[in-house]
Amino acid sequence: MRVRFTKGPVSSKYDLLACTRPDGSETRGEMPRQGILPHDAIHFVVEQTLGWSDAFFGHIARGAEVSQVTTRLHGKKVDWSQATQALQSESLVECLQAEQWGGAASAELFAQT
Repeated sequence: MRVRFTKGPVSSKYDLLACTRPDGSETRGEMPRQGILPHDAIHFVVEQTLGWSDAFFGHIARGAEVSQVTTRLHGKKVDWSQATQALQSESLVECLQAEQWGGAASAELFAQT
């Protein structure tokens, strides 16, 4: 799947996520601007690095729209027992975002937390 992150205008509160699946179908969605890297860009790196197929981008790869996945995984009634990789991915993304926002810790400190 081809994934593209596009920064919006400086005045915008959003950037854009566009995904093109191998069959040529596409989905797009706005991403709230958060720090240096978009939240969903960190998701992509985490999920690709760990080979996970049942988190945010795995759902999109199987045909879900960006808005559907966002609602499903960030809604009020998420059944995390049915979305283990998504939960773990979200936790890792939040840790990495905290690192991004708070300034880098030493490698030793990062490994301890």
